[in-house]
Amino acid sequence: PHTLTRGQVSRTYCYDLGLQIAALRPPLGGNSYYPTDTFTTTQQFCPDPYAVPADAAVPRSPEESTRLWQAAYDASQRFQEQPITVPWITASEWTARGDAFAASVRISDVLAWFGGGVYSLIVWGSIDGERVVISQYSIFHGVVPPDTYSSDR
Repeated sequence: PHTLTRGQVSRTYCYDLGLQIAALRPPLGGNSYYPTDTFTTTQQFCPDPYAVPADAAVPRSPEESTRLWQAAYDASQRFQEQPITVPWITASEWTARGDAFAASVRISDVLAWFGGGVYSLIVWGSIDGERVVISQYSIFHGVVPPDTYSSDR
C-alpha cells in the first residue's frame, strides 16, 4: 500500500483489485480428481495511478477536475480484457449451506511465490440469481497496513 496524492487521484478513473492469482475449489471425495490445476479467464485492468507523478497538480476548478476525470476515463477504456491463467487451490475442508460458508485452505505457497503485498480474499455468491461479492478480507503479508486501515470494516 502506498499513499496517492490528490493530483494522482484526480487523474484516476478506476481502481482494480489487482491480478487474480488463484481460485479456491472444494475438495473431492473418494477416488475423484480434478482434470486440471489451472483455468483461463479474462481480466480488465485499470491504468496504474502510480504512473502519474506524485507532484501532479491538483485541479484548480470543477471544470479542470471534470476534464482530468474524462481523460482518465478515456485512458481506462483503452485497456482491453486480457486472458490470464489462474491456478486452482483445492480446499482441505469446505462447508457451504444456506447463508454459511467456511473453508480451510493452505495459501502459504501463493504468498511465498508472489511475496509481500496486500492480498484480497473475495467470496462470490449468488443472491437472487445475481453473482455478487458476499465477503472480502485483506491479508497484509510482509507489509504494514496504513494507519487509516481498520479490520473492523
